[in-house]
Amino acid sequence: AVLPFVNMSADQNNEYFSDGLSEELLNALAKVENMKVAGRTSSFKFKGQNENLTQIGAELGVANILEGSVRKSGNRLRITAQLIRVSDGFHVWSETYDRELTASDIFDIQEEISKKVLSELKVHLLPNEEIELENVPTRDIEAFQAYLKANQLLVNRNYDEIEAAIDLYKTSIRLDPSFAAAHGGLALAYNSQGYYGNIPRDEMIQNMKNSADRALAINENTPSAHAALGHYYTEINENERALESFKKSLELNPNFSDV
Repeated sequence: AVLPFVNMSADQNNEYFSDGLSEELLNALAKVENMKVAGRTSSFKFKGQNENLTQIGAELGVANILEGSVRKSGNRLRITAQLIRVSDGFHVWSETYDRELTASDIFDIQEEISKKVLSELKVHLLPNEEIELENVPTRDIEAFQAYLKANQLLVNRNYDEIEAAIDLYKTSIRLDPSFAAAHGGLALAYNSQGYYGNIPRDEMIQNMKNSADRALAINENTPSAHAALGHYYTEINENERALESFKKSLELNPNFSDV
């Protein structure tokens, strides 16, 4: 399980950043075939309750927990990560990373943490999984931060926050039009907008399809885009194609709980 990393920044508004990095790590580990990773909803339920990790681990049914903290100040970033064995509460591994606040550095840290966790747990990566961990989805730090903010707003399923998430995904895409995950996130946000709001159905499904197609044109292996296509085909009653899209999304991210 990946618990939400603690926001140690002076600005409490940076909570989206620590939560977002935790979710990105969770997603990276969840894509590895031989890993069973607790879903976001289960793990994030324990936000701020990291005192008794043995108890949390037992409740989640996991053998190991990854936790940590994030401190963001100006253009500097400090991330501390530690892997805890649930059976005895002992540290298996811990590390602190001090870097500049750039997209490349953030993804380097995520890759290092993920690979170290997999190494400590003796999980061997397939070649395609190795490539996936090394993937840098955007080089624009502002685009990445807008994307993280949007992800955290979308998960609450509150209509005003869904609208705000759509604006943030659009900002991310404006800053980096080649950011496939942002296009995929926007497609799912349009689905939520139609489900929780009152926009015309035809507008919702067209928006969703357009954004999903853009994401897949950039990177055909974008799980959120295939998930959005699953919703699209469901809406137009093409259930076999919907099933294919949902299965493809799960193939790319086996622990995509929404799918």
